[in-house]
Amino acid sequence: MTQFEQQSSDLIDYRKMKDSAGFVLRSVRRHWLVAAAVFTFVVVGTGAWLAVMPKSFRVETRLLIQFDPLLGSLWEPGRAPSDGEASPLRSAVDMITARDNLVALIQRTDLLDEWSRHRAPALRAKDFLVLKLFGEVSPKDRLEAMVNLLRKRLVVWVETGGQPNQGSVNIAINWPDGHMAFRLIEVVQHGYIEARHVADMSAITEVNSILATHASAWRAEAVAAADELRRTRGTRHGQAAAPAQPPPLAPAPVPRANEPPDPEVERLSAV
Repeated sequence: MTQFEQQSSDLIDYRKMKDSAGFVLRSVRRHWLVAAAVFTFVVVGTGAWLAVMPKSFRVETRLLIQFDPLLGSLWEPGRAPSDGEASPLRSAVDMITARDNLVALIQRTDLLDEWSRHRAPALRAKDFLVLKLFGEVSPKDRLEAMVNLLRKRLVVWVETGGQPNQGSVNIAINWPDGHMAFRLIEVVQHGYIEARHVADMSAITEVNSILATHASAWRAEAVAAADELRRTRGTRHGQAAAPAQPPPLAPAPVPRANEPPDPEVERLSAV
């Protein structure tokens, strides 16, 4: 036997382990009624604990986002989009976790009534004691408490993609009721999609109104230029069609009276 094997055998006493296991088995055999009672108590206690204590369900969703950078450049052609315009992921967390959106989420899912209806037995006992000791909580305080609870349980984070205008929005929640957790994530998802659609349509509508205003101004300038061109052409055509002035007439020759022939002229003509 090597030195290493001897040291290992000294550290682990297999005979003692065998004696301990045999002692446990023999004690269970001798006191089987006590062992069965302990086993039953542990199983029943664990089941009761799981039934009474609140559960926790986690639901997640992921939205792939791609923003068109040309939408922002429609405001000013040739202008490069800013960081906020080029990446809608920057405002996703603030948009989803805003107080108004959380209040709308509570109202759309009827969360206050559903929360009380699906409370765990242990938490119902706690609520009963709080009600007896401190009285009923006002609806406003319940709403604020639910908003704060959603801010803690609703987790939103973003992941950027390979390009600045691409990425994903991840939404997750931990909730005692699995069905309500699914409803909350579904409503949050649809609400974010609707909010992005409304924002994009508002931007497009405003851009269209700006373009329509510029088009009206350009149309008015074009009509004015066309009218001015027509007036100029009309003046030139009027001057070309006017009749030319006749040249001045030469004076008519004045006829002379009959004079007697000159004798010298006649003589020369005869020669």
